[in-house]
Amino acid sequence: AADTTNDPKAQDPKTDFYGYAGSDLGVTDKLSAKVGVLSKDDAGKIAATAGLTYAASESISTGLTLTYRQHGIVPADTDPHAGMWKPFDDKGTCYLGANVKGTVGESTITLAYGNTGLVECECDDDSFHIDKPWTWMYHHPGTFMNWQLVKLSVKVPF
Repeated sequence: AADTTNDPKAQDPKTDFYGYAGSDLGVTDKLSAKVGVLSKDDAGKIAATAGLTYAASESISTGLTLTYRQHGIVPADTDPHAGMWKPFDDKGTCYLGANVKGTVGESTITLAYGNTGLVECECDDDSFHIDKPWTWMYHHPGTFMNWQLVKLSVKVPF
């Protein structure tokens, strides 16, 4: 796909090219996978991701996602996370997210680890990327992978 500058007054119009390959796969009736590779994310670098989701039952599911982003982010030397434990020195390019989610009626409880490296679409309605198949992986999270992050969330509708 190509994106061109539409401003007729632009002194230096440009064209950006994007290459994307991705798929949603139904491995079994309980296991699904989602993979994607994008030639240029919003940081202008390569991004690749693979994720698995397993539905143990109608009310319990698990997920695991690994994402590589060529544009790495590491904590600043003054950040409290600068000396955190990490399994390998990847220069901030790898993200790993895992979760277990349970539902009861419309309520959910989720126990999650890490960060998938994927961000919900932040595109404006007139953005070139808003309706593209790669929108789900285009946005860089803008933060480093916190290898010590565990989250618990409970949602109860009223």
